[in-house]
Amino acid sequence: MLAAQQVFAQQSQEELSRKYHQFDFWLGSWEVYKYETDTLVGYSHIEAIIDSVGLLENYSVEKGPYKGKSLNKYNPATQRWEQYWIDNSGLTLFLSGGIKDGKMVLDDLEGGDAEKGLNRIAWEKMKDNSVRQTWSVSQDGGQNWSVIFDGEYRMKESDILGLRTCIYKVDDMEKAKKWYATAFGIEPYWDEPYYVGFNIGGY
Repeated sequence: MLAAQQVFAQQSQEELSRKYHQFDFWLGSWEVYKYETDTLVGYSHIEAIIDSVGLLENYSVEKGPYKGKSLNKYNPATQRWEQYWIDNSGLTLFLSGGIKDGKMVLDDLEGGDAEKGLNRIAWEKMKDNSVRQTWSVSQDGGQNWSVIFDGEYRMKESDILGLRTCIYKVDDMEKAKKWYATAFGIEPYWDEPYYVGFNIGGY
């Protein structure tokens, strides 16, 4: 516990808030297509949970019974993003990693089963605000990788939310906090002297 507290102390609250939201580009209700095609393969709803410090993924295919869920969160103790995936085929994955070259890249190089195959998944926000997900596997301990799924997440037209985050600079933080709390009818999920955040509809 003491070691974890020391790690948290080394990371400012402002830095932690920024890292907790590095994966926010994946939030929303999506139709999933094979990349650069109009072949619909599934649906995915990604929502913010636990005061917006975690993401819950809900995935199902267009045709068939397959479905799965994942929990995603930045872990200050390890200073890495972590994902725990389960599905109704019996597959379980525990991936970790972080932002690399503008992409969220998670893998199981440390705890995966090299004999059965290692996994690496990358998510990249595209210029049109779609998200490209590339899932690769390695059968040789991570030396070589083969893509097994290349998908494109397109926001459902009825769920396009436009601008998701608004930041206002105020002169009186306490007065502004009380005003917004009354207007929104909720308490802030993040309350620090330098930043106060309200979660509206999961964002």
